[in-house]
Amino acid sequence: MIVLDTHAWLWFVDEPTKLSKEALSSIETAIANQQLYVSSISTWEILLLEKKGRLKLAIPAEIWLERCEKTNLFSFIPIDNAISRISVSLNIHADPADRFIAATAIYLGATLITKDRKLRATRKIETIW
Repeated sequence: MIVLDTHAWLWFVDEPTKLSKEALSSIETAIANQQLYVSSISTWEILLLEKKGRLKLAIPAEIWLERCEKTNLFSFIPIDNAISRISVSLNIHADPADRFIAATAIYLGATLITKDRKLRATRKIETIW
């Protein structure tokens, strides 16, 4: 079971060569087992980054997101009370999106694919990069 950090999701869809071989292999296995997850906060993060001009996709983010949803490769996990509680208990950096993404992985008992060193350093979640 795999949860993708926002950048890993973007790279998997648009630039898979940016992923490590282990990350890409884990994603492919998760797809085969229908166990590839994305926190809904990643959708928020992508839209916000585009709005701020910090993310440029080849197509508008809204369309990019709709296309990802239609592939049925990704199961999107909404933020609920349980995930919110876990996110507050994490002793990681203050980025709210990262807190929710990490909390989603913990909640699901999944491995998080991330290049983020702070997330990889925490012992509360299993990570791959």
